[in-house]
Amino acid sequence: MKKRALVVAIGAAVGCHPAAWSQSTQQNEATTLQEVQVTGFERVYKEPTTNTALGFEADPMSTPLTTISIPIDILEDQQVNNVEDALRNVAGVTKFKQGNGGEEKFSIRGFDASQSLYKDGARINNVFNATNIATTETANIERYDILKGPASILYGQGEPGGVINYVTKKPKFIEYRAAEVIAGSDDYYRVEADFTGPLSDTFAYRLIVSSEDSGSHRDFTVRDRQLVAPSLTWKLSQQTLVTAQYEYITDTYTQDRGQVLDGNNATGYSYSGRLNGTQFYGIPGWNENTESDYNRFALLAEHFFDNGSSITANYSRTRVDKTLFDSSPRALGPNMQVVADNGDVAIRASQQGGQGESDSMVLKYQWQLDGGTLFGQTIGHKFLLQGDYERIVNNTISASGTQITYNVNTGQYSGIPPGGVLVGPFTQGGSSARQQGLVIQDLISIGEKWNLLAGLRSTQFEDRQANVDSDDVSPRFGLVYKATNTLSYYGSWAKGFTPTTATGFNPATGNGIGGAPLDPERTEQYELGIKKQLLNKQLDITAAIFDLRKTDVAVTDPASSGLPAGEQWSTNLGETQTLGFDIQAIGKVNDSFRVVAGYAYLDNQLVAVDPSLAGQEGNALPGIPEHSGNLFGVYEVQRGQYKGLGLGLGVFAQTGSFVSTENRAKYDGWAQLDALAYYKADGWKVQLNLKNITDEEYNFAQAGTTTDSFGAVRVGTSTPRTVNVSLSVEF
Repeated sequence: MKKRALVVAIGAAVGCHPAAWSQSTQQNEATTLQEVQVTGFERVYKEPTTNTALGFEADPMSTPLTTISIPIDILEDQQVNNVEDALRNVAGVTKFKQGNGGEEKFSIRGFDASQSLYKDGARINNVFNATNIATTETANIERYDILKGPASILYGQGEPGGVINYVTKKPKFIEYRAAEVIAGSDDYYRVEADFTGPLSDTFAYRLIVSSEDSGSHRDFTVRDRQLVAPSLTWKLSQQTLVTAQYEYITDTYTQDRGQVLDGNNATGYSYSGRLNGTQFYGIPGWNENTESDYNRFALLAEHFFDNGSSITANYSRTRVDKTLFDSSPRALGPNMQVVADNGDVAIRASQQGGQGESDSMVLKYQWQLDGGTLFGQTIGHKFLLQGDYERIVNNTISASGTQITYNVNTGQYSGIPPGGVLVGPFTQGGSSARQQGLVIQDLISIGEKWNLLAGLRSTQFEDRQANVDSDDVSPRFGLVYKATNTLSYYGSWAKGFTPTTATGFNPATGNGIGGAPLDPERTEQYELGIKKQLLNKQLDITAAIFDLRKTDVAVTDPASSGLPAGEQWSTNLGETQTLGFDIQAIGKVNDSFRVVAGYAYLDNQLVAVDPSLAGQEGNALPGIPEHSGNLFGVYEVQRGQYKGLGLGLGVFAQTGSFVSTENRAKYDGWAQLDALAYYKADGWKVQLNLKNITDEEYNFAQAGTTTDSFGAVRVGTSTPRTVNVSLSVEF
């Protein structure tokens, strides 16, 4: 049945209208809409966009922020088919073990960014709706924009590390069509097709389809996923566009909680010799029934004025229906042992399901004008006025059930009932969150040397079911000195907030029962940086030092620590800090050689903690390496008999990281080596990608884990050596 789905998808793609697609970059500065010409398999790594960071396009050299875009060119060179592999190209972004629903999870600059993921500016993931998140299909992604540091001024509540915005492909008024077939290790098969072009002088379309049928190096782990993404653009005039998009993803896969660690809480935990990356700590025939249906509709209206100003309205509605057939290992006994001496591991089945809906509306008015002179220097303004509204509703059911045993020595499962896994009774949960905000921001140019960024946001956030009601004002300021057209120095300061469901003291009861919600947790960053363009502006380098903090973190009030757990109350006393440095480079060295590289140093620690975790003060957060880096380059022959031949090599590495905030058990550092080779001619390209050439085995921590005993049953695992071969055509 799965192979048949692939054949149907290929047939549908080939049979589509012979007009298709190019890579798109939103043009917020254009006064007249420009057509873009596309050449076959051309690669340009630089994507000089600031829209995700500023809310409009501007010269990145005049922007006092650290941003980077990972465009489709890098994704295709590296044969990236998941978000995790795309973001390893960004300095300071760390991968965590996947979430409880299989969703991708990351940190930026030492802070969990998993709740700060966006698609075309609309939130994908949120702390209040994490159960019903769909994994991301990459075929419809044009690029990934990353802003480092608090982003509350544009996006409202969120963690301090930054935001990751997935920018989707949109119609173009040119004809382009492409198709690709990929086959690889562990029964990996994938097909993609991408078509765009004009239907008339005023309408253009795009249709993207993909189908993936894959196994895994993990036992009993499979995936069957399809995407259909049609879109239509209506050009009302040379200055006005309306684009409608629909995206449907159906995904049936094996829910996999990952690996375990050997040992116990008394002697410590480690990845011992009797463990390996293929072992599956789920229930065969149960976990593989997990399924998700994702529907997204988006409408974008843009109008560009003759003076360079613009007005945009962006609406997005998403619904996810998900049934999660789950099972996970458990730590048992007084010492919380995971793997018994005889090799047995206890595994508990569970089932979760629900629906998640979200609506997002963002209205922007961006205008620019000359504002006279100051000290003889011409003053220019780029104003942004933004209003936004976000609604997220989530309904869930969950239940636990059968416990079985898996033996790591024999690979055998026991205790599965003859009639199958049983779960129940089910409990219900959910949330209903709303956020609305108003933003005013100005990017001021003072002559040719100075730029000043100043902005302020007012946000109202509420979750009625969680009894959360938070109001906040989030400022951002920055200053840029352009020493030359290719060298800038900058400094910036930004603040943000994250709501908390914790409650404080209730005078009526004399304890924490029925207490009022606490104030939101606060985020703040100071940053100094330098931006340099080299080689005729083909290569961009950005380096920054920063002090990033999250304060007023909800912790148990020491005054209530002696009461029973149900009567304790919380207070805003916790704090976490990252002091760090990162540097990244992206672009071309010459017409033949393109590169993306980065390095990050992160000194991450718990400054003030919950009284129950008093011994962890000064410790690092789990999964955050002190040093990490990436280097990936491709050389392509431009002339002669070997024209069209490309060779690439990349390394991705990090030092060790802790399993939990206890900072006892620790994962080793690692380095992964990848390579590629391709040949292209006459619109065709054949490509070979080798990943993890040295077959390095390494592990990932789960975000936010405070005990090694829990971290020992939530262990992410690397993918061993894989080989992928692809055949693609553009016509």
